Amino acid sequence: MKQPTQALGLAFAITATLAAATNADARTLATIAGKALVPLNHDPTFDDLSVSRLLNGVLSRWGIPFKLEVKLPPLVPGGKTSKAIQAHKRHRNHRRLLGGLIGGIASPVTNLLNNVIADPLFGSNVVKARSDDSDSEWYGTLSFGSPLQDIKLNFDTGSSDLFLFAPTCTSCSLSNHTAFVPSKSKTYRNSTSSWSIGYGDGSGASGYTSFDTTSITSSNVRDGALQLNNFLFALATSVSSPSWATSETSGLVGLAQDRLARMSNGRTIFSALVSERKLERDVLGIRLVKKERGEAHRVGVTVDGGGGAYTFGYVEERWIVGGEAGLTWTDVTSSNYWGLPMDDVQMGGKSVLDSKTPRRAILDTGTSLIITSTALAASIHTHIPDAYQSQSGGIWIIPCNQPSAPGGPVAQKPSSSSLPNLVNNSATSSVFFVVAGRRFGVPLQDLAWKPLDSDGFWCVSGVQGGVEGFTILGAMFIKNHYVALRYNDKQGESLSVGIGDRTDVEVMV
Repeated sequence: MKQPTQALGLAFAITATLAAATNADARTLATIAGKALVPLNHDPTFDDLSVSRLLNGVLSRWGIPFKLEVKLPPLVPGGKTSKAIQAHKRHRNHRRLLGGLIGGIASPVTNLLNNVIADPLFGSNVVKARSDDSDSEWYGTLSFGSPLQDIKLNFDTGSSDLFLFAPTCTSCSLSNHTAFVPSKSKTYRNSTSSWSIGYGDGSGASGYTSFDTTSITSSNVRDGALQLNNFLFALATSVSSPSWATSETSGLVGLAQDRLARMSNGRTIFSALVSERKLERDVLGIRLVKKERGEAHRVGVTVDGGGGAYTFGYVEERWIVGGEAGLTWTDVTSSNYWGLPMDDVQMGGKSVLDSKTPRRAILDTGTSLIITSTALAASIHTHIPDAYQSQSGGIWIIPCNQPSAPGGPVAQKPSSSSLPNLVNNSATSSVFFVVAGRRFGVPLQDLAWKPLDSDGFWCVSGVQGGVEGFTILGAMFIKNHYVALRYNDKQGESLSVGIGDRTDVEVMV
């Protein structure tokens, strides 16, 4: 077994290698027409948020009842829970040392409230929500205006508006954020239309819409950028969400379907690039790199932040097991989201999907957890030892020390011919979501999302119930796979989603 310091060093080295490779790709693509890569960074500002604040954001904004008090289960002398806690306490000092060095995991929700048009399959009254407590664990940089102004933004496949902070915004914490300044741009044009978005708790953001140059590369790249002229976006003059004060981001990039846009005639940057024939291929690749856990996975904490990339016009074949041919494609069946049929949910080689839960799901980078029906969440947790549901808040809670594959994943710098790092043959240590006849797993150690108590034994589960219309496959699912979004025609009438195993993530079979 690796010593803690060795595990920490390995994780930092892996993260540095992955980041260097991504940045090198971005520089190389800067001069290639029709392709662009937006590197992603982990936002550390959310690591110190309390679990009650995170849960309030993640769940209540989806309309799931939540109370701050969570009661731990009683200890039954000689029972499994009692024995597990005693074993946990024998290693407490070791884990507290790691915890003091590296902090805890946090992965908040970011979806904006959108009252959407009718969607026959996914529900006619679907409401998307955004947490007012936190934004996203990953962010990237886009550039606006002439000359270009770089803005850090949260990328969200579950909403469709792009908005930036205006320089006149008094609630945007501009002392530690970046506003877009229209007066500095020679190509800026005010549309004179008002804009507003409501949040799930009744708060919101408002401002006005604008037109200007929007670039998929940063200001230090002068040639070869993917650029949209006179692109419509919003400037927020008021944001009544306190989480923006500590966030790294100064706005949001919506990447769902255009029908979700709150702006009149609003389009996503992906849709606009497709319709204007800017891309070499009409595809958007998504790679969210999760935090490296090393020895610390046993207490629900992580040793370093992840990264990743959004790639416009191509997919990163070297990060996909089997290259692009390794992606499993399925048609989008939602009118609003990147929604698709979900064949089954399995644990231990058997189906846990009940007959009443709709067999459909959406891929949403703006939601950090997997949120599904009440019945399916209960069925999944029935197969996780010592899992229980808080009577006061309805939150599913599991032991932080979850099983992992023997030896853990051995991350390495991938190449086009890379094989998976580790094949986990223990079907009981993962939850599998079956899409287009193929199983895609999420390890239980990832589901131990956020430590609930100071002792670090109980963790909030990464699967929660309360959304009955479809299952939300958020970042908890996406960071374990490679996801590609594709326009099959320029009008967006036919869309597809591709999902594949990653070369830098252990593969579950």
